[in-house]
Amino acid sequence: MHEHYSFDLWLTLIKSNPLFKPARIEYFFENYNFSKKNKIEIKKVFRKVDLMCNLINEKVGKNVDAMEMYLMVLYLLDENDHGIDGIEMTKLYQKMEELVLENTPIILNQNIIQTLIEIRKKGATTSILSNTGFIKGTTLRKVLTKLKILDLFDFVIFSDEIDMSKPNKQIYELLYNKVKLLKKSKSINKDKIVHVGDNYTADYLGAKDFGFKAIFVDKINTLDRKIQL
Repeated sequence: MHEHYSFDLWLTLIKSNPLFKPARIEYFFENYNFSKKNKIEIKKVFRKVDLMCNLINEKVGKNVDAMEMYLMVLYLLDENDHGIDGIEMTKLYQKMEELVLENTPIILNQNIIQTLIEIRKKGATTSILSNTGFIKGTTLRKVLTKLKILDLFDFVIFSDEIDMSKPNKQIYELLYNKVKLLKKSKSINKDKIVHVGDNYTADYLGAKDFGFKAIFVDKINTLDRKIQL
């Protein structure tokens, strides 16, 4: 047993509802389709921005905000320069949040919840350390509350709220300091903390480079199979 378990969020604990992305594409198709692209093309634009910003976050260690990502999507959809200055980004994101909560992300499997419960029963503390993208940390807290799992974590850290992304060592330093504060100890060893995630670079290598233990999970080797209690 480790003293503290840190978890990535996406594809470690939860996954996107299959209805969300089509609903988002439909909304942009109907409201922001300046260049009359088809839905497949709009899907590719979202994918392009997502991959690009993930790469930037990992390489630079900072955080490209959700609003900036949606502006990139709008810019790529506006090939003929119709102008996107008049779009109210706050209202656009509010609509995106509504779509997320209407099409709530899904817990990967119910064994994960039981694993989290068992970890806490054995006296370890838990947290979430997650990079964000098109969905802000404020929205993700609402998602976790709706899924009734927020209370299974002692604290959560989202990259958009601190302008740092994994594998930046500073974000792992922040996690470490929060754990020491939580444990009321200045001397907890780094190897007593384990970070679990599905991104080999950001989660596995990032945690190990800082001195934590790390567990890499994927679609087959989910965390409930990799964590031995």
